[in-house]
Amino acid sequence: MKNYTLIDHTADFGIQIKGKDYKELFTRAAVAMFDVVAQIGHKIKPSEKKEIRVELEAENADDLLLCWLSELISISDAKNLIFKDFKILKLTEKSLSAKASGAQRKHFIIEREIKAVTYHRLKIKREGRQYKVEIIFDV
Repeated sequence: MKNYTLIDHTADFGIQIKGKDYKELFTRAAVAMFDVVAQIGHKIKPSEKKEIRVELEAENADDLLLCWLSELISISDAKNLIFKDFKILKLTEKSLSAKASGAQRKHFIIEREIKAVTYHRLKIKREGRQYKVEIIFDV
């Protein structure tokens, strides 16, 4: 079951994410972003999996989310990886420590490329017992 909703947006695309806390929100945002980028083409052996660590700081939670997703895109492009699993080790409104794991792009069917995460409509909101955010991507 997908934990996100695609948003129609002129020339770009977006996703809407909900989570019970920041960890779930940030994890679901990363999963959703790579889910719309690529699908697994064939079985990946454990020896073919790669793991990276990400440490980030930002002025606020909105900026941190943008930095998190942007950093994952940057590493994905630089190392030719597609990430599918994420573990948030530590998260505050201004800092993040996480691990992302995935495999080389050759194991995936690439459906679209993301150029950048945008600030357009990016605002984490609390709604009742959960958090919600809309993220627009430049493709």
